[in-house]
Amino acid sequence: MTLSTSSRVIQKQTVTSVPLETAWQSWTTSEGVTSFFAPQANIEAKVRGFYELFFDLKAPRGFQGTEGCRVLSINPPRSLAFEFLAPPQFPNVRRVRTRVDVLFEEVLSGGLVKVSLAHSGFVEGEEWDECFDFFSSTLHL
Repeated sequence: MTLSTSSRVIQKQTVTSVPLETAWQSWTTSEGVTSFFAPQANIEAKVRGFYELFFDLKAPRGFQGTEGCRVLSINPPRSLAFEFLAPPQFPNVRRVRTRVDVLFEEVLSGGLVKVSLAHSGFVEGEEWDECFDFFSSTLHL
């Protein structure tokens, strides 16, 4: 079966007052990610390193989060891309890894950092539509 990706991309953006290195560490270390995104994580900040987020620690292994996902690209402290999995309530979508790109940009005024996220790789279909809507409404920076 060939999957045809659509042009749908979830885009989120925020501006933070933390230094660039702090924003970078928030996304590229297990300690950073668990401070805002997931209760447990296994992050290896290198290409093909693990980028696993564990959202439901009571679920059986394999259904806790993004087990097995990897870092796709990393350019410290400017950009990070990693694989992502849908939650178990979307079993067909969960079989396919999507992509999350996170960009970090210093804003000249006042030492602010803009963090931009793009979640792509969604294909056509009812369950994919539901998953897209789920992430659109629950993913916050």
